[in-house]
Amino acid sequence: MGYVGEIVGSFLNVFTAEGRKLLHERRQKSRLTTMLRDKRFPKGFRSTAQLSSGISADRETTERLLLAAGARKSETSDEWTLRPPNMK
Repeated sequence: MGYVGEIVGSFLNVFTAEGRKLLHERRQKSRLTTMLRDKRFPKGFRSTAQLSSGISADRETTERLLLAAGARKSETSDEWTLRPPNMK
């Protein structure tokens, strides 16, 4: 019963406010990674404003989700990428 209870509990959690928020943020994070991988931007960087607009979120939420997705902020501009820093 424990395993079934966990599955049912997880399923019911989706229908709670917190569950909906988690699903919404998961979609937003997925959208951010898609935007950062877009081949039309060969350098792999996108501005915070573009990314925030793309997921309809404020700057704070966007930056939190970018960090959770493994993105890093440029050292010289207000842009983000999934690419590792250049090794010297």
